[in-house]
Amino acid sequence: MKSKITLIILIVVIVFLGALSFFFGYKYLDTNDKVNELTAQVDTLNKEKEEIQAQINEENNEEDNKEAEPEIQVVEKLTIAKLDPNKVDISRSGLDVEEVIENGVKKNLSTDLDYIVGPTTSYPGFTIDYYDFQFRFNDKTYNFDGKQIVEVQTQSHGASSSWYIIVLLDDGTIRYALRNYNTTDLDFKEYDLQDVVKIIPVAVKTSEGKIIPRVGAITSDGVTHVLPFELP
Repeated sequence: MKSKITLIILIVVIVFLGALSFFFGYKYLDTNDKVNELTAQVDTLNKEKEEIQAQINEENNEEDNKEAEPEIQVVEKLTIAKLDPNKVDISRSGLDVEEVIENGVKKNLSTDLDYIVGPTTSYPGFTIDYYDFQFRFNDKTYNFDGKQIVEVQTQSHGASSSWYIIVLLDDGTIRYALRNYNTTDLDFKEYDLQDVVKIIPVAVKTSEGKIIPRVGAITSDGVTHVLPFELP
């Protein structure tokens, strides 16, 4: 009888220990799953944090580069069309200048002189005149090494029958020639000034109160350079 009771107690103990082991095993597995889930969540958050930090660093680097690099301003040449009284270079004028203003009076070119603004070639399929010159004077034609004329101004040189023909080309350079009453052939020379975007007639008021007409050459920085009376 005692052996049976002992066996029953032993079986109960074994069942209890088995149930207890099963309980703790289940708890362990459940906790392990939760730990793995939390670990995965932490890894995901760390990756997101790293991505956000990398994006912030990239934006900061871009801002630093913008601050380090000089600001480049692109100036459209055709927008610089008028004289700015605060940006005038009179060092070439040879005058004691008090004021420079834009002069709306333009000297008419002679009837034996004409020129073409822009390209001179014709277009296939269109019936238009074909010109093989950029500038023509006294039935003689002149070209400027393939460069196109933007505009032409004139500047008086002493007597009314003597004046400069000043030509602005599309490469930002100036050509000029002196035209006298007996001139039959023009000798165009290049003036020492680069990046010119427009040439305009100006009126120069000297400290003596005289008003002298000249040509102003506007460069891409907006400065109007008053050309001298005697071009070199």
